[in-house]
Amino acid sequence: MPIPPRVNELDSFYRKLEFLSAFILIVITVFCLCCAYYCGKSKTTKSYKEFNNN
Repeated sequence: MPIPPRVNELDSFYRKLEFLSAFILIVITVFCLCCAYYCGKSKTTKSYKEFNNN
């Protein structure tokens, strides 16, 4: 049974949307991880400096 072109276009659109949402999720996750890493790094260096000052 042949698939109408419109349904096929819609299917490919949804596949692109799925791929895009997955890509965005990965980017957000990486961004959050980087932020957490840098925040933790700056906090530890700050507390380390304070510890050395005392």
